[in-house]
Amino acid sequence: MARIVEMSAQAGKQQMALDADADVIIYGGAAGSGKSRLLLLRTLKHVWNDIDFSAVLFRRTSPPLKAAGGLFTEAKKLYLPLHPKIREKDMEIIFEGTNGGNLKYTHLEHENDAEGNHQGLQYSFVGFKYIRALTQ
Repeated sequence: MARIVEMSAQAGKQQMALDADADVIIYGGAAGSGKSRLLLLRTLKHVWNDIDFSAVLFRRTSPPLKAAGGLFTEAKKLYLPLHPKIREKDMEIIFEGTNGGNLKYTHLEHENDAEGNHQGLQYSFVGFKYIRALTQ
């Protein structure tokens, strides 16, 4: 028997942000308000079954992405029922089994990181964790 896993947003503002048909969403709040979960759910809406979907999720530095409660760490747990291919070293999650796309988790520690590593790339989704920590 197939196991059904429901991945849903919190009722209220998180659900509104998840359902929003917008190119840019700025979502803030205190610790535990669902900011990280919203980023993961927004990308999941498309990545799990769109082979052309490619997303990148940034944080200022890489270590917090893999730390306990970090975005990459939480993504692996949330997406586990979908059996994605996880590339630990590259912090990448690929949805091969569902004919989906890929998610990349990386940093923008220095201002030239964006230009040197991401200029000209065609991402379907770009997300930022703690954008206020970035200088520009």
